[in-house]
Order: sequence, then C-alpha cells, then structure tokens
Amino acid sequence: MDIPTPLNSTSSQFLQKFTAFIRVRGLSYATEKTYLHWVKRFILFNQYRSMDEISTN
Repeated sequence: MDIPTPLNSTSSQFLQKFTAFIRVRGLSYATEKTYLHWVKRFILFNQYRSMDEISTN
C-alpha cells in the first residue's frame, strides 16, 4: 500500500500547491504521483520558462 509522503519543503512552491490541490480533491496517491511526473516533464520540456513565455510562442 502506498502511503502519501508529507509535502516536501525543498520542492518548489508551485509543486507544493499542486500537490495540496490534488490532496484536497481526494485523488488517489497513484494519481498524485502520475500528475506530478507529467507536470515535471512539462516543465523540463519547456526549459523552466514561465507560462507567459510559453503562451506567446
């Protein structure tokens, strides 16, 4: 059984808010891990650019 880990103080503020958002909604821990994985991949793909920079291209 997977047990959710406490929110990590070393992760970015965005990822902490995103994790809190998922947990408030009551989604499963497996869903949380999957969503975080894809969000991190999206951020890396866009080379850490802000959403404003991404949307103007």
